[in-house]
Amino acid sequence: MRKALGGIGVALLMGLVGTVSASAQAPKAAGHLVVVKMVEVAGQQFRFEPASITVQPGDTVRWLQESVAPHNVQFESKPKGARLGGADMGGYLTSKGEAYQLVIDGRFPLGTYGYLCTPHGPMGMKGTMTVAASAP
Repeated sequence: MRKALGGIGVALLMGLVGTVSASAQAPKAAGHLVVVKMVEVAGQQFRFEPASITVQPGDTVRWLQESVAPHNVQFESKPKGARLGGADMGGYLTSKGEAYQLVIDGRFPLGTYGYLCTPHGPMGMKGTMTVAASAP
């Protein structure tokens, strides 16, 4: 009888260890996809739509080319501590459907980032991205 109970105890313990191990390895929830379109609104007037977005760490921002002129994304202002490296300026998108995307990771501390399209920024093609804390 003792051996039978011992076997049950070991089986229960193994089941509990398996449960803890499985929950510890559960994947993190994927972030959201936020799409910003690069559009022509009226005869050579270009805009980011929407011009202002709020994202959270883990989200992906995709800038989507939807006009005939070449566009890019260049961050012109960022919070203290931001280290964007090569993400500071994306390449030019020259064809409809092309995209530039960034995952909001450790390079992007919380705060507000100002960005523009290099050739069209002086004409008002600017946007803001606020990185806010994830909801609990």
